[in-house]
Amino acid sequence: MKDRAFGVEIEFGSNELGREGVARTLREAFDREGIRRWYFMDRLGYDGSEIELRTPPLRGKEGFEKLKLVMDTLLDHDCYTSYDDGLHVHHDAPEFTHNIDNCIRLVKSWKANSHIIYQFVDPYRTYDEYEETGYWACPSWTEQKVKIMELEKEIPNWERNDLNLNSLSRHGTIEIRLHEGTLNYSDAEAWIKFGQSFIDRTLKHAMRDSKDATKLLKKVKVSSSAQKTLIDKAARLKGRY
Repeated sequence: MKDRAFGVEIEFGSNELGREGVARTLREAFDREGIRRWYFMDRLGYDGSEIELRTPPLRGKEGFEKLKLVMDTLLDHDCYTSYDDGLHVHHDAPEFTHNIDNCIRLVKSWKANSHIIYQFVDPYRTYDEYEETGYWACPSWTEQKVKIMELEKEIPNWERNDLNLNSLSRHGTIEIRLHEGTLNYSDAEAWIKFGQSFIDRTLKHAMRDSKDATKLLKKVKVSSSAQKTLIDKAARLKGRY
């Protein structure tokens, strides 16, 4: 789907701005740019280290520009993220809502390439010494769960996995919950574009193990700028741990 719509759940600490202060700060930023305000108080709740902002559906260049304005504004006011935060991305997915075969192909492709995809996020989101399936907020798909979905031909009503299909029935979206909390727009943009491209690719072809990050990114045809950001981030994370 060209320009697949997306929405983002941004968890962060407000640096004592609080919910009302964040809403006021973002309203002022939108006003300065001449952009129609969102109903910020309705979109701000509490999760993660403190605050969660749920964006409306965004699309294309304009949508990314609004996301950049939000993240840059929060950073300018010393908001921050911690290990308690995640960046959850909802991708509009009408082709999957009533098509279990598309869902199975997507999950199997994700599972086959998860060892590569995990390189693009902070390792704490993919590993927990006390949990066999990874971090509690975004557990991985097990082989058993994939087999059950194939056998029963329905989305299993389990916990929200790193690739969450349970949001299809409620929102008509596929939610990718894997990314760590961040206010770094470049990282967020690259991750969102990767998710869009990955979903689009699996509508046409199932994907086996792509062997390495460069091959995977080329296979899903993510933009060159997003490719560079993700490869650079993977190298940075590898050097840190």
